Amino acid sequence: MTATTSSEYLALQPSEKNEPFTVTLEPGTYAVEWYSVNSRETTEGATVTVSSSGSMSFTAPFAQPGPAIVYLKREGR
Repeated sequence: MTATTSSEYLALQPSEKNEPFTVTLEPGTYAVEWYSVNSRETTEGATVTVSSSGSMSFTAPFAQPGPAIVYLKREGR
């Protein structure tokens, strides 16, 4: 997934496995929140800092494999 300049992003990892996926982000610091589609569980992730535009790899943190959504919100905006 390639994101255009924005302060918030949603990315879906549709696999039934907890496989890593990448999101291309603009530089900044992002708060991370995860949503499990199957269990409807929500959890905060570690803050991510991107120093230059590029791909960041993410893996859903849930014990039960399945589709997941990552919500990224740029801090300071």
